Amino acid sequence: MRLAVVSPFVDRRHGTERSLAELLERLARIYHCEIHLYSQRVDDLALGPPAGASASERGEIIWHKVPSIPGPHLLEFLFWLLLNASCRRWDRAIHGLHFDLILSPGVNC
Repeated sequence: MRLAVVSPFVDRRHGTERSLAELLERLARIYHCEIHLYSQRVDDLALGPPAGASASERGEIIWHKVPSIPGPHLLEFLFWLLLNASCRRWDRAIHGLHFDLILSPGVNC
């Protein structure tokens, strides 16, 4: 299964983001999902395929870095909405990425 996950940042220091990080690692490791993470910042998350996994048992987390701009929080968030949608649209049109499911832990899409 190929998933797109959209979140401004993922780390293990915040509640929702920690839950998301643990869920993504579990989906990749146990259920062999291919996860495309659209985010501005990622900390403490196992990216890429697991070491020693065969092709049939391979799940991985691929980080697509979404650019950010400095400024007031409202302006940053509006650009986040625009830029993450543009990155996903670009990957669909140019790279042929199609997702079975898009997951967002908030109003990020």
